[in-house]
Amino acid sequence: MRRSMSRIVCALLLWSSTAATEAATYYVATNGNDSNPGTQASPWRTIQHAANVVNPGDIVNVRGGTYIEAVVLTRSGAVGNPITFQAFPGEAPILNGATIPNNNGFELRGASNVILDGFEITNFRQSSLIGGAIFVHDASSNSSTTIIRNNHTHHFTGIDNPTGIWVSGYAGTVEIANNTSHNNSGSANNVNNTGIVIFQDALSSGAVTNIIVHNNLVYNENIGIKYKHAAPAGVTVTAIIEKNIVHDITGVDSQLAGIGTEQNGTVIRNNIIYNVSQNQGPGVAIGPQGGGGSANNVQVYNNSMYNVYWGVYSPDTSHSSNPNVHDNIFFTVPLSGGIPPAAGYCLTNTSGITGMDYDYFAGGVAVWGCWNGSGLLTLIQLLTSGFATHSLTGNPLFVNPSGTPPDFHLQAGSPARNVGTGGLDMGAYPTGTEVIGPTSIGTSSPPLAPSNLTVR
Repeated sequence: MRRSMSRIVCALLLWSSTAATEAATYYVATNGNDSNPGTQASPWRTIQHAANVVNPGDIVNVRGGTYIEAVVLTRSGAVGNPITFQAFPGEAPILNGATIPNNNGFELRGASNVILDGFEITNFRQSSLIGGAIFVHDASSNSSTTIIRNNHTHHFTGIDNPTGIWVSGYAGTVEIANNTSHNNSGSANNVNNTGIVIFQDALSSGAVTNIIVHNNLVYNENIGIKYKHAAPAGVTVTAIIEKNIVHDITGVDSQLAGIGTEQNGTVIRNNIIYNVSQNQGPGVAIGPQGGGGSANNVQVYNNSMYNVYWGVYSPDTSHSSNPNVHDNIFFTVPLSGGIPPAAGYCLTNTSGITGMDYDYFAGGVAVWGCWNGSGLLTLIQLLTSGFATHSLTGNPLFVNPSGTPPDFHLQAGSPARNVGTGGLDMGAYPTGTEVIGPTSIGTSSPPLAPSNLTVR
């Protein structure tokens, strides 16, 4: 009898422990009430209430409609059990901060292992501090993973680095995917108005961080995507910026690029960047982005750039040595009186630089050149200098670069086909099958069945 009772007690304890950690699925709706249990039939009213109570593994489904609130999440998920805030499938929740002074939109304050999926976040503003429509910062777990996907961030206003999506001081993996960001502004300093920003200078020695920015759309910004304030010594960083579409970059500064980095070893590949020609704007800028960091051994390959003033701009080789640039298509557009002139490469010093080859130079006057700080090098001069041995010039024959939207695939008869590294095509579509830009804006995984029978 005693043995049977012991087994029953052990079973109850095991059940209790399992139930206490069981993930729950909650719902938020504009017709809900925060005193409700948060079920689909009786949802909560505010996203912030959900943020105050969620635990690892919980899923919060937010129904369509407009929510006049700023959200701060300080609770973290766990490895393999993230906290998920997602749009209810087929519906569009909007966070609108037009009447909320001095706030970010959705802030992850020290929170990690989080998925934020499918929100439109607009009209928030910061009158004094840095911030963003989505603001992820100060999480310290090397093993964590946070995913920001399928969101639409726009019209965030601030005087210090107003940004659509901001990540800083985050150890672990951050994936920023399938988002659209535009029209974030307010800073008097042009280089601070940006679609997506990574700041990692506050990480402690020993931190490991992986930044993956892919399949996003950024437009009508002073800078599209940038890694500013590189991580300090002792921090291991992987930064990949790929398969994004960036266009209509409108600032007044040579740093105002489609994509810029001052983080060593950044990989920038398979991006489409266009309409960055005004005010001597480059497609990609390697080196100081306002934070003074180095950007050595940066890789820039298989990108298609159209209507840019410079293809790749590296203003200071003491901070941006040994870039590896290849298999890009640069369609550059000269400006009247522009000095330095338009060129595929703009470098202050070409000495000691290797790995520049298999690029295609197209567009207007001097587009096949490389500005080296004192003069323009033609393609022939590049060849004799050991650069661009397999590079070409001429019309790459994009399918429809001036369309709405433009199409930067290569026509069947393009001279940029089958002549890149490994016999692949030059430009953003080396195999012709790459998917570039957002693929699933506003969608999310189907919600799980309600399971609010947890024991807390």
